[in-house]
Amino acid sequence: MIRSTPLLALAAIFATPAFAQTGSPDLLVFPASFFAEAQPATAYDMVLRVPGFAFDAGDADVRGLAGSGGNVLIDGRRPAAKGDTLDAILKRIPAAAVLRVELIRGGANGVDMQGAALLANVVRRGEAAVRGQAEASLGYYGDGRTAPAIRANISRRRGDSQSEASLYLYRSIDDEKGRGPRMRINADGSLRERARYDEKDGFRGAELSAGHEQSLAGGRLQLTASLKRARERADTNLQFQAPIHGLEQVLELETTNNAEIGLGWSRPLDKQWSLELTALKRLSRDHASERSDDGNEVEQVSADAQGGESIVRALLRWQHSDALSMEGGAEAAYNYLDSHSALAVNNVAVLLPAANVRVAERRAEGFGTILWHPLSTL
Repeated sequence: MIRSTPLLALAAIFATPAFAQTGSPDLLVFPASFFAEAQPATAYDMVLRVPGFAFDAGDADVRGLAGSGGNVLIDGRRPAAKGDTLDAILKRIPAAAVLRVELIRGGANGVDMQGAALLANVVRRGEAAVRGQAEASLGYYGDGRTAPAIRANISRRRGDSQSEASLYLYRSIDDEKGRGPRMRINADGSLRERARYDEKDGFRGAELSAGHEQSLAGGRLQLTASLKRARERADTNLQFQAPIHGLEQVLELETTNNAEIGLGWSRPLDKQWSLELTALKRLSRDHASERSDDGNEVEQVSADAQGGESIVRALLRWQHSDALSMEGGAEAAYNYLDSHSALAVNNVAVLLPAANVRVAERRAEGFGTILWHPLSTL
């Protein structure tokens, strides 16, 4: 069967009576009742069900904040976060706390689209409440290994302050790895090598994140923080059967730690001017090691990397009308990465070129945008 997804999405937008369209053609509003049939658990589930909208979590690996934020706003603002991914932030918001989801097109009301054709804006309820959610899952594999996961979210709103926290514990199995025969054949068809290959690869990790918003100094303060730790272990056994017999064992370990704290503050300066300030600090540390033993030689490799990123950003916006707005600002960032590598063969250190490397960058940039709709139909 051939299915036209764009046509189906377009038909869904204009056929369903479950949403209300505002006076602006650039803004569609989907109340919480629109998503009730799907029984969403979080705001993330609701965003994925907005007709005609493709979720983009952004890219935390790009330098700076520009282009890293994805295509979803929360209460009209971008989260003051980068490594704390957009999907993780949305999963901290229970569906019961969402009043509506707005679909924004073409910079409606002066919204900075940052290159996106569409933006979704999750608008939370204003009444005081404490909401929580917990879910658990368990994967079982034929070799006896298990992959449990637990996620818990809680949110609290009181007055104009909003707090959220999330904990995620997991273990996963790489089911693309396994066991089986391995044969190598020469060009003339003769057997070069025959062996039995067995590899097991798995991950385990923990993620803790939190956010808080409140009024401050005539504006809105936003705080975010996250901690992430992940560990991967891969065990490989290679049993040679021909033309010689032997056993090679390889153990690979990798541990990754990430921490981030973000601060955002925005306030209107008058009826037309507004100011947004953002500061962000990220730290990371990775350790990887590999040990291989074929019975004759033991080789050990290790690599450590420490990195960080500091960003400050200021944006000034002028909103003349719904049809015309301008904004400009500046961003400064400092990035660094220290890496250290080592190699030993039979417990004898081997000298490596560029075993200790440090890379750093200081960068500043300015930006400006003009949004103008000369005709209300455009």
